Amino acid sequence: MLSQAIYPYVKLLNKIPGPNGFPVFGCSFIGLLTPRDKMLALYENFFDTFGHVVRAWAGPIGVVFIGGAEGAQAVLSPTINIEKSFQYEFFKPWLGSGLLISHGQKWHSRHRLLRPAFHSTILEKFFDTIVKNSELLIRELESETNAQEFDITPYLKECSLHNICETAMGVKMHEEVNLKKNYLKSVQTYSETFYERMMNPFLYPTILFSLSSTYRRQKEAVKILHNMSMNVIKKRIAERRLQRENARVNKNSKSEGFSKKKEFLDVLLDISERDDNEFTTDDVREEVDTFLLGGHNTVSMTLYWTIYLVGLHPDIQEKVHTEVDDILRSAEAPKDTKMLQELHYLECVIKESLRLYPPIPLIGRTLGEDVVINDFKIPAGNWVAVHIHQIHRLREHYHNPNEFDPSHFFPENSRDRYPFAYLPFSGGPRNCLGQKFAMMELKIVLATFFKHYEVKSLTKQEDMKVLLDAVIRPENGIWIVSIFGQLTQFSSRCPNFLPDVSIFVQLSQYSSSCLIFRPVVSIFVQLSQFF
Repeated sequence: MLSQAIYPYVKLLNKIPGPNGFPVFGCSFIGLLTPRDKMLALYENFFDTFGHVVRAWAGPIGVVFIGGAEGAQAVLSPTINIEKSFQYEFFKPWLGSGLLISHGQKWHSRHRLLRPAFHSTILEKFFDTIVKNSELLIRELESETNAQEFDITPYLKECSLHNICETAMGVKMHEEVNLKKNYLKSVQTYSETFYERMMNPFLYPTILFSLSSTYRRQKEAVKILHNMSMNVIKKRIAERRLQRENARVNKNSKSEGFSKKKEFLDVLLDISERDDNEFTTDDVREEVDTFLLGGHNTVSMTLYWTIYLVGLHPDIQEKVHTEVDDILRSAEAPKDTKMLQELHYLECVIKESLRLYPPIPLIGRTLGEDVVINDFKIPAGNWVAVHIHQIHRLREHYHNPNEFDPSHFFPENSRDRYPFAYLPFSGGPRNCLGQKFAMMELKIVLATFFKHYEVKSLTKQEDMKVLLDAVIRPENGIWIVSIFGQLTQFSSRCPNFLPDVSIFVQLSQYSSSCLIFRPVVSIFVQLSQFF
């Protein structure tokens, strides 16, 4: 009876082209034997070979990969398809059933409750905080100019973490050095264990996963991650209590934390304090965990990729510097949202970086109804993975798909583009709530950075080793080497510093007050390559 029920499903799915698998094991060995830095190339090869719709078997489970914009729209647009695919369950030990994972009535309810926390009037309140942390980033980088070498990635991650904590959570974490360090390390550990489980169907059953070393590493990481989120929540509760006391003492004063438009964490705490028990402490924690992850991990990676890509293209960098100088003038950082709105070219640069290296390269869904894509029927209940990284590199939507070309987002080139051909923040009803916040943060940090620095990358884009786990990230971070005082050199390299995998990016400290010296600086940068 079971075989009679399964056979029609297998026959239907096998009509979709895809790699050959083995009985029971399917295509699992392909993923298990492929190095992580080769996975994106493997997916690209699948789409080149089989087309925009590809079937693969993860053990006995059929998964359909979508590599075209029309297919992405068919999957992501209908509200009936808001349920995430099974693999998102692997985030539950950390994120619980928060907004990232939940579906149905729970997702609709939380989405409705949390959307006001990302209103434009709230975002404007965050502007000065992000500027302050961007200036702090610049000062911290300057303090390293005399070091022989250091990795910039922790600086970018810490800057992003400060921003999400101080804005959406209303809590300052600058003094919590060890807590932040352990948290950022545990985020990477959990991401790695997520990938290991996702690529190994034998670890899908909880009972088998609980026997693995991957589970033990993940369990230790979860303790630290939850310690961070509870620390943030307790800090904010204490600050709210103090605000109430101050308001009681001075009835004429207004507490910023209790304004009509409230920050994300205050919205959650207000709901949890009601008598209807709609939100428990665990509910608050899982949403805090979700937005801490989304608010720092994806943003910090985008900061890195943008700086790296700009450093590969002197002509693009010159345009960025010219625009930043013209708009900011004597200011060290953007002064207001009006300045940000005038940074049109920088916005195109950021969008192009997100196109080439979308932080989340794959989106999974469980279909709520049958879907037909390219004449292939995918049955309801099936898992579908929309491959954003592939869609972003289709020549039918981008005239220069594999190159860093900000003109892809000039109005004349983008106004008629298929809407689901660009999905850095997902698409449809489950698109990212924080995308406006992310773009504002990226523009502020990068405008401030390029106001002070000029970069030059010496390694070709195709030589960069890119890893796929919860996000798309460089394998070995970025190391900075100090040269000639104010000249510094970025290098992304293996821990053992083997030259065949080294990536060097030269960075010269830059100021709008000394534009005339740029040609001289450029000569010194070139000469430094020979010493």
